Amino acid sequence: MSRLRGVQLLDESGSPLQGLDAVPVTRTLFVADRYSVGQDAAGFPFHLPLDTPDDALDRIAAVRMDVDAEVYDYESVETLAIGQQSAINNDLQVRVVSPQRVTVLHGRQSWKEKTGVYSVVEALDAQGNVLPSERLLVAPLAPASPTRLVEVPLAWENGRIPLRTEIASSRPITGLQIRHYRWRSVPRSWTFPVRQ
Repeated sequence: MSRLRGVQLLDESGSPLQGLDAVPVTRTLFVADRYSVGQDAAGFPFHLPLDTPDDALDRIAAVRMDVDAEVYDYESVETLAIGQQSAINNDLQVRVVSPQRVTVLHGRQSWKEKTGVYSVVEALDAQGNVLPSERLLVAPLAPASPTRLVEVPLAWENGRIPLRTEIASSRPITGLQIRHYRWRSVPRSWTFPVRQ
């Protein structure tokens, strides 16, 4: 994940184009392996003014985005019996919903923090082996403003829920393996060539 600080449109020499300003739309970017987004998609991070002339578009050779990117480093692993809480990540809360289902609440509510710990949870059987399971990540709804998304019923509530992971297995979950990663926010500049 990264947070967009600014966008510059560059000419062939790599210099910013004067008088052609990109307007950031989406400040939070969830960029995974082989991520791509089309310029007409709702998740595209910026747009150009509507009155941008065609000849100005032809001069854009690259786009530079200044971001604060999250960088993760493996820190440790711990194994918990069902009912125990993590001794390493105090912001992590584990709730047992049923013998085959666990909810993990990630306490980090502010994306403004610059460092922290993120934990990944695996379900274990009685022998300590990782169980085949399905997981669903539920993130808070954070609509950009203004948008019709804020009119969705319960949007206010959903925007304030903690990030959570739902884990379900067909067999009883008797333990949890929790891998902890230390993350930090690092300033980066990403430059993308424009395909004509």
